[in-house]
Amino acid sequence: MDEAAHRQWHKQFLPTTLTAAGEPRLLRSYRFIFNGFAARLTDAELEAVAKKLGFLRSFPDRVRELLTTHTPKFLGLSRDAGVWQDTSYGKGVVIGVIDTGINGGHPSVDNHGIASPPAKWKGSCQGSVRCNHKLVGAKSFLDGGNYDPSDHDGHGTHTATTAAGNFVVTYKACDGHNCNDSAILRAMDAAVDDGVDVMSISIGAGVAHRHWRVHRRVQAYRCRGFGGQRRTAGGVCQK
Repeated sequence: MDEAAHRQWHKQFLPTTLTAAGEPRLLRSYRFIFNGFAARLTDAELEAVAKKLGFLRSFPDRVRELLTTHTPKFLGLSRDAGVWQDTSYGKGVVIGVIDTGINGGHPSVDNHGIASPPAKWKGSCQGSVRCNHKLVGAKSFLDGGNYDPSDHDGHGTHTATTAAGNFVVTYKACDGHNCNDSAILRAMDAAVDDGVDVMSISIGAGVAHRHWRVHRRVQAYRCRGFGGQRRTAGGVCQK
């Protein structure tokens, strides 16, 4: 089923195309990491949707927080031995960073001496950010028609430019330090479609949730079915 048909199917779950305020109900439609959608619904409308055939579960669209930490030592990564050396330090891997976007002019995304990205790669750059052999993709999934993946915070550039020996693609899902679940999931869906090898997500929940309630973990598990790996922050936050 193509993207247009998928969206049309999801619209059939909704009571109307527009809300009483004239806003589109269907916000996002997900195809790869899981089968579902994000929509504007009142509690009463959600109860009606929940009775329809095919409905499994709903989640509120929560706001997450940006996180950062230093992990090589914690993960036991050494330049002289072990998995890091055995895999040529990740050379040739496409890393998708879901964060605040990227500064396309940063020296760390200079493509001097870097080969072309793998033939499997399908991503592209949007807005004012230009792709090269290092920065192979940049997209924004913020609401309100903001499709410029430029980083105005610095956190996304910091996390993306850590991947020194790899191809990098950035998916902007955070506006400042606020990251909505619906945007994060749409970015994950796009990353799978584009063909990333690893997703890097330095974003946390801020509060503890039961494992089965945190649907992003379910989608992360689904990502592995497409051959990808996902790494997320372990809870280090700065106040």
